[in-house]
Amino acid sequence: MVIVGVGGTGASAGHPDGREGRIAGVSALASASVKPYSRCVNLMKAPRMTMEQRLGHLESELVRAKRSNRLLLTGIAIALAFLMSVDHVREARAENQPAAAALNEIHARAFILEDANGKARAKLTANKDGTGLTLYDENGKNRATLGVTSEGPGLVLFDENGKSRVALDTSAGAPGLSLSDENGVTRANLVALNAGPGLALSDERGENRARLVVVDKGPGLVLLDENGKSRARLAVSKSGPGLVLSDKSGNPVKTVP
Repeated sequence: MVIVGVGGTGASAGHPDGREGRIAGVSALASASVKPYSRCVNLMKAPRMTMEQRLGHLESELVRAKRSNRLLLTGIAIALAFLMSVDHVREARAENQPAAAALNEIHARAFILEDANGKARAKLTANKDGTGLTLYDENGKNRATLGVTSEGPGLVLFDENGKSRVALDTSAGAPGLSLSDENGVTRANLVALNAGPGLALSDERGENRARLVVVDKGPGLVLLDENGKSRARLAVSKSGPGLVLSDKSGNPVKTVP
């Protein structure tokens, strides 16, 4: 009864928020560690005060209680805001985790890398024929191409004039290495077939002039003329070595032994 009366008096004595003051004061007093009985005993033992002093004293208590209650509410609000922010960050991470993983992947049909002068120096493409990586020199010439087609992977190296000089591929499951001259004509071809390895050497026209093979029966060497006719064949089989010489028509004219 005294607290309610004092709250009303305090509001009429210059505190427009009397209702809030009462609520704050009750909340603070309810949470105080002092027991109500000991508080009443202390008030009874206190010296008698005038009504004016009593009102001033209780008014000061209400102000302190209101201030403490505001600090408590501020602390609770900060704690709640912190917990809500932590939950929000966790939810955002969970929601954005697939999106963040997707950012690690880039989907495109082609990539072109340029140097400081804006010239294309590398190009990565993918189309119906396969995928390929092309490297260019400072003059814009294609110098190397690495590609994968339906026939298999391959690597081609070019000179400064754009002529193919070296080619490495695995067409039809047989790895092969081709070397070409400055005109782009294949002059040497090394291949590994199921029957065995073989080396073919060609002239400036690209015509085979010498073939060296190693098969199950043994090694063999074939020499051809400018018309592609076999003129000499040397082989070593299980029965021994043999040499066959032929005329310009390809007919044997001498056999040893």
